[in-house]
Amino acid sequence: MKRFNFAIALLVSVFIQSAFAQPSFTITKASVGGIKVGSTIGEIKRLIPGATFARFQGEGGDEIEAKLNGKTVMWFTAKAGDENYDAPVKDSVKILGIEVYDERYKTVNGIGPGTPLKVAELKYGKLKHIWIEGLTGDEVATFWKHPIGIDFKIAMPVTNPQESAGIYVNDVTNTAVYKEGARISSVSIPGYHGRSFLDDELKMVFADRAGVVEIGMTLKEAKDALAKEMVAEFKRTSGGDGVAYVSVHLLGNEILRLFAGEDDPESAINFDAKIEFIEAWSSEYRTKMGVRPGMKLSDAEKIYGKLQSIGKSEIEAREFVSFENHPVGVVFRVTSKDSEAGIYADGARKTNAFDPEAYVLSISVQGIPNTGPPTEKPTGKRQFIIRNGSDKFDIKIDVEECDGEYCEGAGLVQILRKGESLPFQTISMPSITLEIGKDSKPSVNLIELYGENNSGIVFDDFDFDGNIDLAIRNGNNGAYGGPSYDVYLFSASVYRFVKNAALTTLGSENLGLFRVDKNKRELITFTKSGCCWHQTTHYRVEYGRPYKVLVVTEDATGATEKVVVTTEKRVDGIWKKSVRTKDMN
Repeated sequence: MKRFNFAIALLVSVFIQSAFAQPSFTITKASVGGIKVGSTIGEIKRLIPGATFARFQGEGGDEIEAKLNGKTVMWFTAKAGDENYDAPVKDSVKILGIEVYDERYKTVNGIGPGTPLKVAELKYGKLKHIWIEGLTGDEVATFWKHPIGIDFKIAMPVTNPQESAGIYVNDVTNTAVYKEGARISSVSIPGYHGRSFLDDELKMVFADRAGVVEIGMTLKEAKDALAKEMVAEFKRTSGGDGVAYVSVHLLGNEILRLFAGEDDPESAINFDAKIEFIEAWSSEYRTKMGVRPGMKLSDAEKIYGKLQSIGKSEIEAREFVSFENHPVGVVFRVTSKDSEAGIYADGARKTNAFDPEAYVLSISVQGIPNTGPPTEKPTGKRQFIIRNGSDKFDIKIDVEECDGEYCEGAGLVQILRKGESLPFQTISMPSITLEIGKDSKPSVNLIELYGENNSGIVFDDFDFDGNIDLAIRNGNNGAYGGPSYDVYLFSASVYRFVKNAALTTLGSENLGLFRVDKNKRELITFTKSGCCWHQTTHYRVEYGRPYKVLVVTEDATGATEKVVVTTEKRVDGIWKKSVRTKDMN
């Protein structure tokens, strides 16, 4: 009898405790205040006493709003199966996703709706990324120590609800910078439409990243980031333009191709090198609007609008496409099953007609800044803008020291597309030399043998691939104290100027920068020894590497009044040599 009475007392005690227990307001990856994915509306009513429920038609199914005292507490996604949205929500309906707006609800770290982003960063690390979700237009945020299975949307305070919380440049819809006053607006599990935005981000392509791999990461950081998601293998590879890439493989298939500023495809991977370009090949990667490798162009048109053009590159005839509403900073390479993606007129390299079977081959990130100017801030005392060097690019230069006709010292070179205000590439120079003209501006594209007019910036097509390349004068380290240059070849595949070691050597060890012979498609260097020995060398450039094809040496150091002219010429891969003499003039 005593045991029976004890059991009755225990049950009564548990009932009283549960009846008067405080409701839970904790958010975890499994539940919000005890409400779980799969809970019924009837169960939720018991957990939120006094709440009212209304059902609406949403993008991913039914959406149910729970209100308490006239204020929204939560939204749920569900499949009610009843087309009468005015009818009361049935208690038997099971929910698929939860989004909470009530500021009483917090994660175990104390972060919830209404929390300022600055406070959230103290718990979850610096804000990593904000993007505008394509379906709803909501702003979604992730942190470097983001809690698994929980999503955060952000907004400005309710006093200014139409203002964006993120700071976006032009029409780019992702950033890592937010405005003062930005706060968490809602928290959801496992994503409002039954999936996590964080899971999506792991394979989503933006203007500065592809999934967890980001522009500016070192190759080691990228490898470590991928290691948390998959067992990936990093391999050295190269493209038809001679650029050294790193290929990322999963189960034997290439999923990503990375460029980290390396110019020797035969060298070992430098894992300390920083990533400048990312190309996604796997169909698992996609833009935030859902375009992915393998998707037909006709389907991509439904998302980004009518196709504007398909262009074919000089190297390997790669094809790239642009759309009416093309996403900023993202490049789509295309192909077709049995032919080219574009339908071209004879000799043409551009078209707006495409094969019905044409599809997206890869998605690449150009590395265009999307959060403002480069993080490397100019420190120079003088800044110049060069607009007359190229019809495609403008140059902004900061240089440390200027004295009348010359500017010399450490500098920063920012390269902009013609007419744009933000650079797509920034080159930091430990030493740069500019010659200043009578108009107080740097000269451009001037090269003089033995002369004093050798510009700091030279644009020309150095490898004859149809793209304008760039040489930047790094000082006076050439022969006889002449000008020397860092030479950058423009790579259409990575949309960057890539420093070329071989051509930099060619532009730094002779009498100034090499000449460009467009008709013969050759580069020509000049050197000498004293007054009476001169040599002219002609080079062909193949895949970014110069090869000698002709060397003419004039030697007047002998005792006679004759000049010995030695001509060495490469014919069908074989060097042929001839010697003649001429009178000394």
